[in-house]
Amino acid sequence: LGVTEGNVFSPIIFVIVVDPAIHRLHSLYLIANFDIGIPVLMKLLILLFYADDGRTFGLTQRAKQFLWSHLGREFAELFFLFNFAINKTAVMRSMPIPKQQRARARTQPPPQYTLSNTPIPQTAVYKHLGVQCHQAGPNKSRAVHNAKLASVLASIEHRAASSSMRSLPLIHCRSIYTTYWWPQVMYAAGLIQTSIPQPFASTESHVLRYFTGGYQHPTVCLRSMLGMPTQQTRIDLDRLRLLFRLFKQSRSGLERCALAVTVAQYDQHRNMQSWWHRTNELLTTMDTICLSPAVRARVTDCPVSWVQMCRHLALHFDDAMDVKQLNTLYDAARAVMLEVEAFRRRSELTACQSSLEEVWDLLDTPNVAPFTCLKRGRRTSMRVDLWGGRRTLFGYRNFHVAVCPWCYEPNQFTIRHVFRDCHVLENDRRIVFTEAAAFLQRHGVKNVCNIDGEDREHWYRLMVGASVDNKKISLQ
Repeated sequence: LGVTEGNVFSPIIFVIVVDPAIHRLHSLYLIANFDIGIPVLMKLLILLFYADDGRTFGLTQRAKQFLWSHLGREFAELFFLFNFAINKTAVMRSMPIPKQQRARARTQPPPQYTLSNTPIPQTAVYKHLGVQCHQAGPNKSRAVHNAKLASVLASIEHRAASSSMRSLPLIHCRSIYTTYWWPQVMYAAGLIQTSIPQPFASTESHVLRYFTGGYQHPTVCLRSMLGMPTQQTRIDLDRLRLLFRLFKQSRSGLERCALAVTVAQYDQHRNMQSWWHRTNELLTTMDTICLSPAVRARVTDCPVSWVQMCRHLALHFDDAMDVKQLNTLYDAARAVMLEVEAFRRRSELTACQSSLEEVWDLLDTPNVAPFTCLKRGRRTSMRVDLWGGRRTLFGYRNFHVAVCPWCYEPNQFTIRHVFRDCHVLENDRRIVFTEAAAFLQRHGVKNVCNIDGEDREHWYRLMVGASVDNKKISLQ
């Protein structure tokens, strides 16, 4: 149910017509002689409206028809007509999750409802608040929702491959992708997604290759270059954001009650299709990461157990929440997720260890590579190739060379050796570093470290376009 989307009169119609009808329908349980709506602890959910989308709820056919009849009379008195298109006004019957109960439900004929003396069409799929819902349950709903995103993913790839994107600095491409394109795919990801769908991973891999021109690079290399976490971490962060938003809702409110019911049902029957199942797995992962004393030292506000704390907050729906304390816990949870992301990134690097071990120190960082801010050119392309290791910088035909081509030291044909340690290139290297230090000093850089000794590592990182310690080379 709803009003016309995009019409300038829709907000006025909603306030004048729909809003009073909603309040009257909510009071029906006072006059009904049978149960209507869905009980959620101390609350009763009869209908749910958000902007131009609305849903009514009932556990029995009689209760549903009672709501439809009153709704039809409410709007008939105002001479409003209903749009009975199947994507506008429709009935969807939610099937039980257990297989045996679902099989029995399918053998029963679907109930028939009328609205304003007109039969309401039946549907198995309906989009509510931008999310596809399927009568077969959460797994089928997720599959239908992701299938609908195929055209969005194709559009993102098409725009990423355009010539206009190739002329922009990489940092601008990253901003466009993360700010405008990817949120179209990640909408409600923390609510419905449990793992990364393969089309999502493939699209991001293609987009990053279009941006950087690094067609032979592993995806973890491109993400590290642009300072982007894994897709699973992004979904998990969205799930945590949703969880803490639920905690901040009013005490004994419908949202807190629904969360408490979800957790209590999961404790009784561990259903893998429950939203709390994946949330519980995420919190368990955070507890595992927090077992490390180093993590506990860096994140001082960690609770003893994230699982037990969040479960306690969810079940005590009638307790008033301290918003300041929740914000502190949320910041600590994000800090722990940074440690989780570091573990996932290193796992991906380990899988590509044979080709990326020589540039591991450049990739194992949450920072954006500073060279992505530069105008596109030969230097940017060379650094992109360099961050993929010698196989992308010098080509596959030189990947298995056993000695350094310049100094002939065995097992030293690596990026680090060539750009930092090779003694044959030392004279050229010192000239470049000296000129770079003089250039920085002329342009007002406050701190410029020496080019010899332990500081040689910082000049190597500066040359290859990686982040440098602010105490060694500082603008302020």
